[in-house]
Amino acid sequence: MSKDEKMSRALAIAENIQLILDNSGFSEEEIADKLQIDHTLLKKWALAEETPTKEELEHIVSTFGLYKTYFKNNSEKNNSEVLWIKKKYMFAKQLRKALKSKKITIERFSKELGVLPSSVNKWLTGTYMPSEEYYDKIYNILGISVYDLLKDESVSLNSNEQKTYNQIIEILKPLKSVKQEEILIALRCFVDTFKEA
Repeated sequence: MSKDEKMSRALAIAENIQLILDNSGFSEEEIADKLQIDHTLLKKWALAEETPTKEELEHIVSTFGLYKTYFKNNSEKNNSEVLWIKKKYMFAKQLRKALKSKKITIERFSKELGVLPSSVNKWLTGTYMPSEEYYDKIYNILGISVYDLLKDESVSLNSNEQKTYNQIIEILKPLKSVKQEEILIALRCFVDTFKEA
C-alpha cells in the first residue's frame, strides 16, 4: 500500500469514527470506555493522527453493532448506521427509565419476556435492540410501546405536531402490532428529519 493510499485510508477511517462521535448519542468518554481505550487515542483516530489496527476496527464494529463493512462504506451509508446506534442508545435509556419507574427488576422483566437477563442487559447498554417478536410483550409488561421507548426527549414537538402525533397514536393503538410500531418509528424519524433540517 502506497503512502497516499495509507493516508486516504486513515482519513476515511477517521471520518467514520467522527460520525460515531458526532451522532451516536454517546460522549467521547463513554465511547472510549465502551471500547476500553484511552479517550486521547480515540481523538487521535478521529483526527487521522493514528489508525486503529484491524482488531481495533473489528472491536469498534462489534461494540456498536455495526456491519463489518462499516469502514469500507461511504459516509452517507455510515451515517444511517450511526443513526441506528443513536436509536439503540435512546431505547436503552428509555427502557432503564421505564423499568425504574415501574420498579421492575431485570430478572423479573427477562423472566416475563422469556429471555435471559444477559439479553436484557445488552438492550440496557445499547449493544442490541430486541427483535420485533418482543414488541407486544414489552408493551404488555411495561404499558409502553417500543416506539415510545425510541423517542428522543431532546426533540420536542410544537403543539400542532403533538396534536397530530396524539391523533395518530389513538388511531393505531387498537392495532397493537409490529406494523403499528414500524409506522410510528417511521413517523418519528420523519419528524426528526425536519427538526434537524
